[in-house]
Amino acid sequence: MGNLAASGGYYIASAGDYIVAEATTLTGSIGIFGLIPNAEDLAQKLGVNLDVVQTNKFADLNIGLPIKSFSPEQKALIQRTVERGYDLFLSRVATGRKMTKEEVDRIGQGRVWLGSKAKELGLVDELGGLNTAIEKAAELAELEEYGVLYPKTRSNLLELFGQEMYSNGFVASIGSMFVSKEEQELMSFLRKHKSYIGLQTRLPYNLKAY
Repeated sequence: MGNLAASGGYYIASAGDYIVAEATTLTGSIGIFGLIPNAEDLAQKLGVNLDVVQTNKFADLNIGLPIKSFSPEQKALIQRTVERGYDLFLSRVATGRKMTKEEVDRIGQGRVWLGSKAKELGLVDELGGLNTAIEKAAELAELEEYGVLYPKTRSNLLELFGQEMYSNGFVASIGSMFVSKEEQELMSFLRKHKSYIGLQTRLPYNLKAY
């Protein structure tokens, strides 16, 4: 896990055989919540009214953008749905981390931990970065020889107008005819920026909005 593994990220990671995180990785939370907007006051200001003919007390339950308040029974139903989702989250983590649901609940409940603390709590197996994770994956797969290929990424602008596109400068030359002077300056800045090697601390003072 890199900078963070928020609720969904940790939910997926918890099924792994081995979890590696950096010491500062924001880990978790193990928790879910429900948030439903209520447009009842807005509807009243706009003069919008709602009449319902229903066959049971839940027939008009609208969790999209309700324009009337929920009944106590409807609120209870939504709350049970949230609690059932949290219980499933606890079960998934408990199974993946070989813990009890009670143990997971004590460190869950929507809290977020740094990777170093998450390791102490049993949510993470080892502290390290991407290389550590790759080495561990190779070890678990019992690979004696392996390699890592990092794809070369390019910005959309360079993909569209870059000189190397199709190894043919003609396409790039034609593309440059359809961009403004400001856009050409921006592309020139991006090409120069990508040519630098090593750490950089830069602010593009020479660029301005157009």
